[in-house]
Amino acid sequence: MIHPFYALLIAVFFLIGTFFVFSPGKGLLGRIQRYKRIQDHICREDILKHLYENERQDKKSSLHSMAGALNISTERTADLIQELQHTGLIQLQNDHYILSAEGRDYALKMIRIHRLYELYLSEQTGVPEAAWHTHAEIAEHEITPEQAEAISDQLGNPRYDPHGDPIPSADGFLPPNRGLWLTDWPENEIGRIIQIEDEPVNVYNIIREKDIQLGIQIEQVRREQEYLKLIANGRKVTLPLIAAGNIRAEVLKQAAPITDPPARLRDLQSGEQGVVIALSQNLRGSERRRLMDLGVTPGTIIRNELVSAFGDPVAYNIRGAAIALRHTQANLIYVKKLGAEYEAAS
Repeated sequence: MIHPFYALLIAVFFLIGTFFVFSPGKGLLGRIQRYKRIQDHICREDILKHLYENERQDKKSSLHSMAGALNISTERTADLIQELQHTGLIQLQNDHYILSAEGRDYALKMIRIHRLYELYLSEQTGVPEAAWHTHAEIAEHEITPEQAEAISDQLGNPRYDPHGDPIPSADGFLPPNRGLWLTDWPENEIGRIIQIEDEPVNVYNIIREKDIQLGIQIEQVRREQEYLKLIANGRKVTLPLIAAGNIRAEVLKQAAPITDPPARLRDLQSGEQGVVIALSQNLRGSERRRLMDLGVTPGTIIRNELVSAFGDPVAYNIRGAAIALRHTQANLIYVKKLGAEYEAAS
């Protein structure tokens, strides 16, 4: 027979456990249900975005394609699709799904929030570029339309995000894509990069590794088998077609070929100096403002004063002050090297 004290202790633990699991709102079961509702909401919105992107690329969306894109089971995807059909956001057309007018508006609002938030991160924070997309993927499910409008007002109601993608307006108008994809580029034209798709990430990383940035000049674009060869800001670059297909450029009618490509501040050897020509468009937000406050602006002369023992950072003389910059920062500053004749004159 159980001692009354132990029986009471067991009863107390049972009541506490029951409260912990079944307490309304705060219990474990309630939290699990709330988490599931949040995840289902995110998946439904991701389905709408997936459908929009497929329609934009003239691709058909099936149950299996959506399950694969969201990395969830076909059973769960089917349940979510049924819910979206009941709300009138998607429709079944023949053997594939399409967005209704209301569903397309919903998807564009999400895309608006995502691109506005990426621009906010790039212009107003020090969040590194590689993390913009991940943060925006979360924000697009959490930020309200009212908060999005506040961000838009703060940024001056922009039309394009930091990758050059058009930002839908609050009423669902999407600014047109500009220029041409590099895969369609006419051989003898000179142009300027105006848009770089940041998805899929592995393709975007290829573009970044090739140092292709918004605003740079391109010329002598020609296709060779599975690659595109071109001159980018005076440098020879070879791009896989899969990467070139994610880059858009506009024709520059009055531009001349670049015969003297700019160097990077990082290219200056110890004792060398150069005059700043421009700052890369990839230099954004607080980091850009900090460098400009330090005097790194077009026309400023900078000298490589001292290389650290490990080679990074490097101390540069900027307007009489010694400033340490890492290679990642110095690589985003374009300069024209000044030769020995300038040393003698100064």
